[in-house]
Amino acid sequence: MKRSRVLWALLLIGAPGWAEGANPEQFRASREILRSADGGEDLLAVTLDSKVYAATRDGLPDLRIFDEQGVEVPYLLEKVTENITRARRETCPSKVLSLKETEDGGIEVVVRLEDDVPPATGLEFHTRLVNYQRRVSVAGSNDGQEWTTLTSDALIVDYTRYMDVRNREVRLPENRFRQFRVSVAAVTDEQSSPLTELTRTLQGGTEQERIERTAILRRPFRMERIEMWREIVRSEARNDKLVDHPAVEYRCEEDPKEKATIVHVRTQREPLVGLALVTGSRNFNRAATVQVPVARGVRTEWDTVGRGIVSLLDFRGLKREGLSVSFSEQRQAEYRLLIRNEDSPPLEITGVQGRGRVYRAVFLAGPNKKYRLAYDAEEIESPRYDTAAIAAALGARNEPVVAGLGEPVAQAGQTPGILSLRSLLNNRIFLGAMVCLMVAVLGWGLYQAGRRIDNLPKE
Repeated sequence: MKRSRVLWALLLIGAPGWAEGANPEQFRASREILRSADGGEDLLAVTLDSKVYAATRDGLPDLRIFDEQGVEVPYLLEKVTENITRARRETCPSKVLSLKETEDGGIEVVVRLEDDVPPATGLEFHTRLVNYQRRVSVAGSNDGQEWTTLTSDALIVDYTRYMDVRNREVRLPENRFRQFRVSVAAVTDEQSSPLTELTRTLQGGTEQERIERTAILRRPFRMERIEMWREIVRSEARNDKLVDHPAVEYRCEEDPKEKATIVHVRTQREPLVGLALVTGSRNFNRAATVQVPVARGVRTEWDTVGRGIVSLLDFRGLKREGLSVSFSEQRQAEYRLLIRNEDSPPLEITGVQGRGRVYRAVFLAGPNKKYRLAYDAEEIESPRYDTAAIAAALGARNEPVVAGLGEPVAQAGQTPGILSLRSLLNNRIFLGAMVCLMVAVLGWGLYQAGRRIDNLPKE
């Protein structure tokens, strides 16, 4: 009985701290919430920044708002959203009026939009060919007599033999034309045959002459059709607002065995959903992987959370950029970005940007009252507030008044004591001592039971 009481006492050490409400002295940092001096009864919103993320735990359980009397104020944590506009593409029905060859070896196609079809803002070539490059010019007209140049230096390409890169579209400036004259230069190209004809002349078993012939294949630029299209820009549903967070530090190393560049990235634990490269390199298209550290026992391993392609193409009229890799939301202090170079030279990396969501704490503020945001505490659990009034105010489309944050002020905070349950359960020495104590108690119990069995009367 005594031993069980001792064990229960050890397990319940620190439990009184759970029942206590939060107070400002428990937090290591606080910041003044900046609002207008004549503020009335407002719905205030405080946007969290990198300084807050760097010092708080996952899930933000150690985040509180206090008034000037030190009374805890309920708040609602929400993601900031924004209206987004997206361009949706529609096909503009059209028909070919004429097609002819030009004197310089190109072709000229005249296309007219069908009646009652809105103006076109681009066209796309549909072809089964690969490995080509063609210069395209487009002119517009309403009567087929007077033509206005819309673009004279567009480029359609397919670089399949180098990488999975192609562009078959030509974007047009805003116009009201009904007919389009599309000129494609040099529609026939020459390609060497992969087969070589070899002729050998022998005399007395000795080769006297060798002739190699390579066939040249003339390949016309065959098109299935030219499709006209237009873009419609529409405002869609609200989406999570994303902002950039520069990396605190990054370091690159080369892995010759894996043919990859490993970029080590340190952040301030912002809620990131992507990493983006800043590079001086051009014309590349490479697979990339984002990894985060995961502790498994005494070892730290790297788990993959995102995969993607980083590319930057800038060649004549072809411009395309995609330098970010997305992943599910993470709050890590360290990331690894693996870029697969294969046999290509490493990229010139000049920076790394994190891209993350924006969170804010919304609360009901009294007239002419001052508030502080407190954070960074080990033994604080997530609060359970009644936020129905705040949610109702937001649901009624009441836009909160955005308040700023002052500079952090360091506080003594609650130092985790030696009897803190959380610190004890995370302390390897304590856990080892507890295991040894339990083994000793179990061994002593078995020893006593064995003695009792030996003292039983023998029949």
